[in-house]
Parts: sequence; structure tokens; C-alpha cells
Amino acid sequence: MPSWINIARWIHILAFAAWLGEICLMAFVFMPQVSKMPLETRKLFMTRIFPSISRLASHLIAATMLSGLWLNYLMTGWRNMGAYLSSRHGLLVLAGGGLGMIITLVHFGVLGQFEARFAGGDQDPAILRRMQLVPRIGLVVISLAFILMMVAARGW
Repeated sequence: MPSWINIARWIHILAFAAWLGEICLMAFVFMPQVSKMPLETRKLFMTRIFPSISRLASHLIAATMLSGLWLNYLMTGWRNMGAYLSSRHGLLVLAGGGLGMIITLVHFGVLGQFEARFAGGDQDPAILRRMQLVPRIGLVVISLAFILMMVAARGW
């Protein structure tokens, strides 16, 4: 029977991989196409399809964060948290988790504002550029978090 640590680790890895894939689709498929759509098609996409994509991202983020916390608890019992500040492994995990938290805050804080303006037919080219740029920046940040976590788990 697999240990709870292995189960938490697999949930964490799979949720993160799906989240990373979703960001790739947003950055390189959906947003470049949406910005080229006629206004009515864009409104339809942003009001009918985009909320489902956003909800999926929210669930994947929650699964990643909760499984990461569970994994941390299983491994440390949340005792001796100072070890995170005094070891290379701990610092890498903190840095990766911090970057993941930044992307989480952007997802829950900024994305809804862009979505509303985009769905409302805002034709401002700056909004269209930002709507394409945000997922790409998110992809860079989340990829860096992934690299930090892999180095923490497996070494360099």
C-alpha cells in the first residue's frame, strides 16, 4: 500500500502539471486567438467558455496548494519550521511555494478584472496586450516555481 506521503506527492505533482498545461494553453492558444476574434465572438467566448477555463484553473490551484500543505504536514508535522530557512532544500521549497502563491493571488485578484473588461467588449489595445501578456508572465513564474521544486526534491 502506498504511503500517504506518496499519495500527497502524486496529487501535488499531477495537479501542478495540469495547472501548468492550462497556463500553456492560455498563453499560446486561447488568448492569441481571442484577441483576433470579432467583438461578438469574443464576448461569447469570454462569457461562456472562459469562466469554465478559469474555474478549472481555480480547482487545479486549490488542489496544488492543498496537497502541498498536506505534503508539508506529512513530512514535517509543521514542527521545526525554521529548517526551511536554514537549509538549501527548505529555501528552494519556500521560494517555489512563494512563486506559486504569487500566481495564485494574480489568478484570483487580477484575472477577473481582465475577464470582465474583455467580455464587455473593451477594445483598448493595451487591455488586449495585457490579456495576452499575463498568462505568458504566469507561465514563466510557474515554470520557475516548478524548477525550484524539482531542484529541491531531486538536487541539481
